[in-house]
Amino acid sequence: MSKLKVVVIGTGVGGAGAAALMQHRGCDVTILDKNPYIGGRCHSFEKDGFIVDSGIHMFSRGRKGPLAEINSIVGGDLRWLTPRTQITFVIEGKYRLPYCQPIYDPEMAMKLAYIAGMSTLKSLGGRGTASGRKSIMNNSLFRIMKREGGITGLIREMINLVSINEIYLCELDDVTVMDFLLGFTDNLMIHQVVAYAAMILTSTPYTVCSAGEMLWSMMKQVYASSFGVPEGASRAIPVAYIEAMQRDGGDLRLSTAADEILVNNGEVTGVKTENGEEIPADVVISNAGILLTSEMVGEKNLPADYYRRAHELKTSYSHITRKYALSSKVADIGSNGVFNVPDMDPETMFDYVDNGTVPDDAYMFTSIPTEVDHNLAEPGRQLIIMGMPGPRSGDKSTADHCNRILEKGEQKLFSYFPRVKDHIDWTVQTNSHYYSHMTGKPTGDSIGIGQIVGQTGEHKPQIKTPIKNLYLVGGDVGGRGIGTELAAAGALRVSDLIMADPAHYGV
Repeated sequence: MSKLKVVVIGTGVGGAGAAALMQHRGCDVTILDKNPYIGGRCHSFEKDGFIVDSGIHMFSRGRKGPLAEINSIVGGDLRWLTPRTQITFVIEGKYRLPYCQPIYDPEMAMKLAYIAGMSTLKSLGGRGTASGRKSIMNNSLFRIMKREGGITGLIREMINLVSINEIYLCELDDVTVMDFLLGFTDNLMIHQVVAYAAMILTSTPYTVCSAGEMLWSMMKQVYASSFGVPEGASRAIPVAYIEAMQRDGGDLRLSTAADEILVNNGEVTGVKTENGEEIPADVVISNAGILLTSEMVGEKNLPADYYRRAHELKTSYSHITRKYALSSKVADIGSNGVFNVPDMDPETMFDYVDNGTVPDDAYMFTSIPTEVDHNLAEPGRQLIIMGMPGPRSGDKSTADHCNRILEKGEQKLFSYFPRVKDHIDWTVQTNSHYYSHMTGKPTGDSIGIGQIVGQTGEHKPQIKTPIKNLYLVGGDVGGRGIGTELAAAGALRVSDLIMADPAHYGV
């Protein structure tokens, strides 16, 4: 019996995970990447004693999710850091809510109940008014909380509701998060927090984000209670997979761009690189996204409706960043990051991304990775990564818009931590064009296609393509989840699909 020859395009989490799994299962794997480094958007780089992520990565299920599952299967060297208090949310510029693990932690539950109560009273006319008390009692969210035993009871009820009944989740795929939430409450602060959460989890506004997709992701995270980061920065994940693949005999080729996916009579036969080399394959797995993959296959080889839809799908927003290397520790929030929830209309909170303006108040997704992994910088120094949603387009013309957005975020960051600006050794900025150049895609999206109504559940592109033995992996296809975990889950599924195909027995 000869080994199944597999070529994987791209060393992002999905591609690296699929390559490691296929090599571990006895295949002959070659993985290609256009870049001189491993990881795609999950890349980290070193500069002046710091290890810095290319994006702003946090991992919702950490050591209990699909990222860890792949590592366990292939015997990789991946270790997780899981602090009790992962994030601090700042709401309306004055309320600080710690995100604890588990979320039943009394500190978090009591603080959340207080903030939600104060917001409701404020919006309904004050603590002591009869109209305020009556309106609170008539609020459906309040009634559920009272019936189920407070805020923790409400959380338990929602977990039971959506985590057990997959049919219910499928029905919610075609409902936006905003519309789903309006069935419970019209409380402004709650809508602001959920709109913010939708952008964190899916990089899409809650006005279009699929409720089924977001609820699944949230509840899986709650059950796992293992929100964390990999030791050694985000690159540790794909590097662990690739090292396991190489240990088992797989071939890694960096600075080798795939130019064409070779097809004969509707079946994949290999990959042609940019320098003209043809690499034969029984199976090709593409981590390049459905759009680029369809271009590499060629319009003539694909059904017209498949090719057209690949070009019509909308991507997620980008998450652009400004990174600060500090000479000393000056930002102390008691957690791995600080998230500013904008005090804005949640329906229009992210309109600035598409209309070329800047927001009135900054959505700020900021991590302080050195608070959890002290080896990412020299002793006494601190790393801050501040990010905000940016335009989808990867065109260079978006650079000025990205810069203006980040300037707004920086103003908010300095208002929380005034001493930061006096201790900056250097800064590095990433914009939508940076991510576009990294992936080779025309967009600078942070995940892939958007997890929006009409593109999730049964509407999502499938792992199997119309070309026999050509598979997709990554954030664009199959399953549910958050960013890199979605890609890892896809890697697990694609390896199972391929190895279960009777056509591959005896190859």
